Amino acid sequence: MEFYEIKQYKNAIIYLEKAANRGHTEAEFRLGHIYDYGKGVQEDFEKAMLWHMRAAKKNHYDAMASIARLYLTGQGVDRDVEKAMQWYERALEGGSPVAQCGIGSMHREGIGFPQDYTKAAEWYLKAAKQGYVSAQINMGRVYEDGEGVTQDYGVAMEWYQKAADQGNVDAQCRIGVMYENGTGVTRDHQQAMEWFKKSADQGVAAAQFSVGYLYENGNGVKQDYKQAIEWYLMAAYKEFAPAQSKIGNFYKDGTGVEQDYKQAATWYLKAVNQGDLDAAFGVGYLYRYGLGIPKNYPLAKMWYRKAMDGGHPKAQQEYNKLPFYMRL
Repeated sequence: MEFYEIKQYKNAIIYLEKAANRGHTEAEFRLGHIYDYGKGVQEDFEKAMLWHMRAAKKNHYDAMASIARLYLTGQGVDRDVEKAMQWYERALEGGSPVAQCGIGSMHREGIGFPQDYTKAAEWYLKAAKQGYVSAQINMGRVYEDGEGVTQDYGVAMEWYQKAADQGNVDAQCRIGVMYENGTGVTRDHQQAMEWFKKSADQGVAAAQFSVGYLYENGNGVKQDYKQAIEWYLMAAYKEFAPAQSKIGNFYKDGTGVEQDYKQAATWYLKAVNQGDLDAAFGVGYLYRYGLGIPKNYPLAKMWYRKAMDGGHPKAQQEYNKLPFYMRL
């Protein structure tokens, strides 16, 4: 089990399979978890279901909760909310924090129950008190957004810290955001960078983007456009649209790289396909002036309008520069 604990999942699988084939219940559950979340292997929900079922038959309550989630999401099985509820109920009998968190999310999303943020928070709290990291993050978000509880950034930070202390990368990123914005803590860009880097170094795209943003703007670090684009590229290759849009900006303006409008267009188009407003504005600008792509007023108008409809601050100004007849 040691390899599993230190997240060396490829090595863990070898030993877990041997133990699971001898009927070791916890090994069966952990194998299910590995295949469920693609830890060191390709995601395989059917294998995840197989191993979770084996563990559940021996009254492993977290395995039951995992089966419930697979039925709820339709991964590896046909989606069936009623079966999901049945498995969650069985798991709750054993006090499974995974099930408590899952039921909380069903209340939050209004799946199987009327939408109820207060009940969602109550269930998340039950799981979070047991140290379940996903529930701790959810409690942080609940207090940060004021969903079902009185908004309290300080309490949100406390829950994020609990999750971060368990090494959770998403919580580390959220703490970075809190320090960057001065939400619940004194604004501190150096602290923000430290937390973003912890998360970014483990491959979280949002954190990689944030590190790039701090380098771009010289917040908490010396301004460094080359470092910025390196971090943006890490996030962009994970299809993180804001990073793709930023790279488009860098190529359009020649910031940290040689100006290249074709590259700008390439990156903007990747981002607009995911609905990024900055990229929509950028594509409109390139079409308006024929930079890297042929000048095309109708397409410029279309992309400017998309950016305007989403509230982009510069889109209206550039839209008004189009020939009058194009704006009719």
